[in-house]
Amino acid sequence: MVKMLKPKEFKHKKIVLASQKSIKKLQPWVDYILAILGHPGALVTDESYLTDFFDFGKESKTARKKFCDKLGFHTDSDSIIEIAQQLKNHFEGRYPTKTRKLISGNNVLEFNKMVQLRAIESKCPDKWHFVDAETGDVWQWNWIDKKFEHSLLEKKIIQAIRKIKHGKSKRLS
Repeated sequence: MVKMLKPKEFKHKKIVLASQKSIKKLQPWVDYILAILGHPGALVTDESYLTDFFDFGKESKTARKKFCDKLGFHTDSDSIIEIAQQLKNHFEGRYPTKTRKLISGNNVLEFNKMVQLRAIESKCPDKWHFVDAETGDVWQWNWIDKKFEHSLLEKKIIQAIRKIKHGKSKRLS
């Protein structure tokens, strides 16, 4: 239990701020975490934890999953410094430099370095198509040449995307 000091008791007490050495080294990543937590600009130190900003409570698994989804990867750590370091390592120097406009009209972040996307594992790879939401290009895995190539279904898929974009299709909306 924390004891609250009365003004008279506090008169000769000294407040000492914990070190911020590591926080300053990881400042952009810490700022990103604070924005996810809904506390941009909050005072944090090398001894700050997620629980300083919110309590996971009864819904701890759900709350952590939501936090990790916004973060972009899973972490079990509660230390802001450890999470900031994991975030920095996760992006390996990649950070947003500008935005691009998608066919839908939404803007997305563009990173300064290439990011390798994780592939989908499937027993039936020919059923999968990947759509570039900026250009509309459609790619399909060619298992013989072991590379992605433009899909023959490109025109049909682009037409479907345009229908969805213009609200003419009830599917996927």
